[in-house]
Amino acid sequence: MGYSESFHPKFKSDLKKIDKSVVKEIKEKHLDVILEDPRKSETLKGKLSHLYSYHFQKMEHNIGLLTSF
Repeated sequence: MGYSESFHPKFKSDLKKIDKSVVKEIKEKHLDVILEDPRKSETLKGKLSHLYSYHFQKMEHNIGLLTSF
């Protein structure tokens, strides 16, 4: 079962701040992986335990994307 996309309003402005090749990789590779099964990501701890964190490395960037249900 796949999930649908829903982004925080600040997400688009955050994407504008990073390299276009990284944005392209997020859209073409990583969003599909996250939407397929977000629970494969790392569960956060404490008060944020309802969120999942997905990380990947691109060049000098270490990027984390949060997911929730």
